[in-house]
Amino acid sequence: LSSGISVDPQNPVIIDTSKKPNVTEVVSLTENGIYAPGDTIQICVKFSEVVIVSGVPFLSLDVGQGEIGIAEFVSGSGTRDLIFNYIIEEKHISLDLDYVDIHSLQVGKDGVFEGSIKHASTVPIVDANIQLVNPGKPGSLAASSDIMVDSREPYVISLWSLQSRGKYCVNDIISINIQFSAPITVSGEPSILLETGLIDRYATFVAQL
Repeated sequence: LSSGISVDPQNPVIIDTSKKPNVTEVVSLTENGIYAPGDTIQICVKFSEVVIVSGVPFLSLDVGQGEIGIAEFVSGSGTRDLIFNYIIEEKHISLDLDYVDIHSLQVGKDGVFEGSIKHASTVPIVDANIQLVNPGKPGSLAASSDIMVDSREPYVISLWSLQSRGKYCVNDIISINIQFSAPITVSGEPSILLETGLIDRYATFVAQL
């Protein structure tokens, strides 16, 4: 830190090298909620100063059962907010998504060289402090957001018909509803095999509510 290099005391040029960027908060830009494999969670790492990124930094996430999820840097160099994308994979599970530990933010690689996150300047040379607060503490991902990761396979929780009890004849249509434990996406033409006497029949899929 220099008091100034200008000869004009009324207009000093101040040089301050004491400000080293540090992480102030990690938040989810994706809405709080429950997410499944294939969903993308966007995470923002906020710094106290503007930073310049080289390479592809990443954030290690605790996704249960010894698994680690990786959120990769996608944008934000030249700002205080670095954006990372995490794509949920099978077997990932978390009741309240957070990173692994205080060293979960890594600079990654820039080609064959180590990447960097540096204090923005004409020629960036000062490394940012990328240590995070402890998981679960104020400023952590879990403390600032409420993201649940559920990779369990959806299962049938109920099956019923909207028709009233009674006798039905040839060409009558009977609607059957199935409720799953989680939202699903249907492709193709699923069917249900019904016990209909000597010859069993199929109920075919027509719509998703």
